[in-house]
Amino acid sequence: MRKGGDARGELVLIDASGSGAGPPDPLDLPAARQEVEMLARMFPDARRLDAGLSGAVVVRNAFAEAGVVHYAGHAVFDEQRPERSHLILSALSGKPQDRLLAEEIAAMDLGGAPADYDIGDEKVFAKSDPSKSLTYAQAAQRA
Repeated sequence: MRKGGDARGELVLIDASGSGAGPPDPLDLPAARQEVEMLARMFPDARRLDAGLSGAVVVRNAFAEAGVVHYAGHAVFDEQRPERSHLILSALSGKPQDRLLAEEIAAMDLGGAPADYDIGDEKVFAKSDPSKSLTYAQAAQRA
């Protein structure tokens, strides 16, 4: 759940499977599309986004504004450089702005800007107050 959101907030289902009506995606995840379709039937009032068609900006805004987000798509975890780990919002472009970093998720939940956060000891934490943090698991769960 996002900072300021509540259990009654908007549910957004993000299909980043690459198997939608957009251009063909080499990282296709057909089971993710099926997952989003199943959840859409269970929650008919949920807003549904196809990341390939909506674009990274719309998807990023949904993460920041929705009460609850269900993301079905690819993620990259870099064990050697955890700060490079991210969700892939648009697999086709490969541009850095089409990735959602753990620092961005922490800023959405805990406040501040992504630059206010650092990564270490399997956490994303505020540079000014390391007790203000999310574990990798919590960041992934919030995404």
